[in-house]
Amino acid sequence: MHNRIAGIVRTICLLGAVVSSVGCTPIASVDSDSDLSISPDHEVFRDCEHCPEMVVVEPGTLLYDSARANSDVSLAEVVAVDYYFAVGRYEITVGEWRQCVAAKFCRDIELEFNSEDDQEPVVGINWYEAIRYTEWLSLESGESYRLLTIVEWEYAAKAERTYRTYEPISDRRICNFANVYDNSAHRFGSFSVPNRCRDGFGLEPAPVGSFRPNAFGIYDMLGNVPEWVVDCSEYRGDVCSAHYALGGSWASTRGAARPTHRRLARSEQASIFGIRVARNVDQSRRMP
Repeated sequence: MHNRIAGIVRTICLLGAVVSSVGCTPIASVDSDSDLSISPDHEVFRDCEHCPEMVVVEPGTLLYDSARANSDVSLAEVVAVDYYFAVGRYEITVGEWRQCVAAKFCRDIELEFNSEDDQEPVVGINWYEAIRYTEWLSLESGESYRLLTIVEWEYAAKAERTYRTYEPISDRRICNFANVYDNSAHRFGSFSVPNRCRDGFGLEPAPVGSFRPNAFGIYDMLGNVPEWVVDCSEYRGDVCSAHYALGGSWASTRGAARPTHRRLARSEQASIFGIRVARNVDQSRRMP
């Protein structure tokens, strides 16, 4: 599948600083009828009462296309993610955002798609607010929270430590793992060809963790809400004016609900965007 791609190996050590170690416990595996397996080596932890659950992701390789979104040029190469990092097990929820609001650190968001359900992902966050939320988590926990890089996000979404073993999820199976535009949503608004399955939700976000996790034990990387990453996608002079939001949404066809789809958005744009956070972890863990 990859023989047409002249891949080169490039080592990336983005934000791989050594920080204090965390106490971790193994996560449970998915049900036996799942067609993905979760390694028992993946661990979850929580740094503080209001902090999100985090999953430790191990090093591996990723077939990454560094071309700008919507470009006809392919710049695919094999990238080594050669450090451990932690990623949010779920998207940041309405309930978690409210804790930041109560601390008078975040804006109270009253937008169309936010519900009273604390377990739904918070929606309507611009990039600057996403950064501010990570700053609040850092103050609360004493750790350095941040947004994921685009490489980290795609690696965590594909959930394969070896790039050669990655296979995209078919549009018949996507509903096992993601809230997307499918036959369930098609009843409420016909604006595209739906994925050929039913996830049980209409044109709205689903509570986090409603679907199966991927092989890294991470939920909702595809569909539900687009997630901001730290990478700049457009500059005006020397100032970054737009960033990437990844993962698609509840209204995404299969073309948009895939790890390699990148949405460019103005940094001040809130729309239907949400958050997933990351942080560095102790690099003294064993290397594979």
